[in-house]
Amino acid sequence: MGVNVLDKLVTGHKWNNVFYGTTTRYMAGVSEPPFDSFNLGLHCGDNPEHAQANRALLNAALPNSPIWLNQVHGTEVLDADRPFDYPAKADAAVTTCDKKVLAIMTADCLPVVLADEEGTIVGAAHAGWRGLQAGILERTVDLMRSKKPNAHFKAWIGPAISQKVFEVGAEVYDAFVSQNSNLAPFFEPGVVNKYFANLSGIANMKLKQIGVNMVEESNECTYLDKQRYFSYRRENPTGRIVTLVWKGV
Repeated sequence: MGVNVLDKLVTGHKWNNVFYGTTTRYMAGVSEPPFDSFNLGLHCGDNPEHAQANRALLNAALPNSPIWLNQVHGTEVLDADRPFDYPAKADAAVTTCDKKVLAIMTADCLPVVLADEEGTIVGAAHAGWRGLQAGILERTVDLMRSKKPNAHFKAWIGPAISQKVFEVGAEVYDAFVSQNSNLAPFFEPGVVNKYFANLSGIANMKLKQIGVNMVEESNECTYLDKQRYFSYRRENPTGRIVTLVWKGV
């Protein structure tokens, strides 16, 4: 696979001094169905040796091995500039160090990457609906602002489940709308007590509410695009894609 793996990542607009992107499932990996072929998750049911081999293929194209997180759908943000126990129990990470690779693993949840305009700090967050509602994006930006108080931040929202196939119960609608009534338009009513939620749109609005005004949505759906992405809602067990970001390119 070599360094060409980076050319195959799903990404957005080019950022100054920052590289970011998301892997896809049919990169040249070794995992067998239903994890075929480039699964990077170690705890999703795949043969661990296959997942490790895929990680080794990815690592060969990166400036450093990724900082893998123990993601728990929470709101802890790792300050990767400081010493930490590995793997850190967190759902986001931030660094100002060159070529320190942050990684977020998903199979429907939102991967969100952030950076300042000068490319002096980067962040990455795992935002399922629970983490998104509880403030994982706000906490990530808070940590970035504590390190770069005068910076202007931008964000890219990577491949995730889209509104047309993400059906949730009334408890999810209530959790968001009771917190902020302006989020109601991101829920399309379905059958009784069911809604179709636009997580990417909610993330976009939440980011802009805290001053991250440059937000790009990938508009890639993990559920609908089986040729490119794993989807936990579409098939379980399934593999995991990874969204990467680092500065100092």
